[in-house]
Amino acid sequence: MLISRRRKLLVKSSLIVLAIAPIVLYAYEYGPDPGYTGAPGDNPTGCTASGCHTDVPNTGPGSIEIIASGGTTYVPGQTQQVQVTITDATEHKYGFELTARVDSDPTLTGAGTLTSTDANTDVINCKLSGYTPYIGSCPSGNTLQWISHNLTGYDEAANKAPSYTYTFDWTPPVNNVGTVTLYAAGTAGSGALVVNLTHTYLTKLQLAAAPIQLGDCVGMFSTATNLACSAMNQGTFQGNLAISIGAPTTYYGAMSLVGFVSFGDAAGMALYNAGGGGGASVSLDLYNTSANGGIPQAKIKAVDDGNYSDHLTFWTKTPGSGSNQVTEKLRITSTGSVGIGTSNPTLGPLQMGSGAYVSEGVCGSMPQIGI
Repeated sequence: MLISRRRKLLVKSSLIVLAIAPIVLYAYEYGPDPGYTGAPGDNPTGCTASGCHTDVPNTGPGSIEIIASGGTTYVPGQTQQVQVTITDATEHKYGFELTARVDSDPTLTGAGTLTSTDANTDVINCKLSGYTPYIGSCPSGNTLQWISHNLTGYDEAANKAPSYTYTFDWTPPVNNVGTVTLYAAGTAGSGALVVNLTHTYLTKLQLAAAPIQLGDCVGMFSTATNLACSAMNQGTFQGNLAISIGAPTTYYGAMSLVGFVSFGDAAGMALYNAGGGGGASVSLDLYNTSANGGIPQAKIKAVDDGNYSDHLTFWTKTPGSGSNQVTEKLRITSTGSVGIGTSNPTLGPLQMGSGAYVSEGVCGSMPQIGI
């Protein structure tokens, strides 16, 4: 729920002769105006301000604490539940205000989106076009938000000593913006319509972007991506990802694809080039080292023959240097011809290119074909 507290103050004060009473009432019950969290650019003493509260922050017997469901890290774009707990056994009613800021520009740049999840809190949002809580609260370039207790939350928190917890959601920015800090100010008071006799507290919680872990981001990518992010690591004799039909008891490799078709063909994996057409290909690239600058050491590639079938080719990397490329060594054409050292075996069922040879068997061994 979005509200303008200054507008409520003006309406209320026009109805009551004693103007100072409604100012204190709404500053406390309806929550503070934006800018009283102690964050950079906000009032540095939180709710301690002229016409608000007179206590020195963090001198009372209580405290305020921020707990995020992600601990001290965030995953970009992944919503967390946030709890703000005000503790003070000597008081009876509890209020708060919180804001999320990007550490690289905390005065003007908000971090993500704050969202009320119940009737106890309100969001004041400078990101809404044309919305200004009060004059000067949303300067040009300001993308800030605040969330605080409202009248419903204030009443709900009454007589819940020694503490009360407000709960809401925070969704971090969709990109890694570096360290983010949640700033909060809390009040604990008797509920009397006076600015004194109220304890004020300040706190903050810093969150760093969670590091990308292998296996956390397996997916399909339409553009080039971080190899570490799209990889799956293998444990000892156990795959880290298993996709199966049926109930196999053992998986091998970093990924196991298990079919379950008795006496039939179960496709374990399908590779598909949606572009298609003669000469289009799809390959299985094989790596045993990261020292080749992304060049595979071997490759099995299917090449569209332009006639609704594929040639199957086998490639290996020329040894001797990390920058050497893979080259085709063997081809089985769609018509069944085999070429060794040639990609165009047209002279018979088996054709060897220049440099290929057949060695004579030794001591009863089979002849060998090489390039």
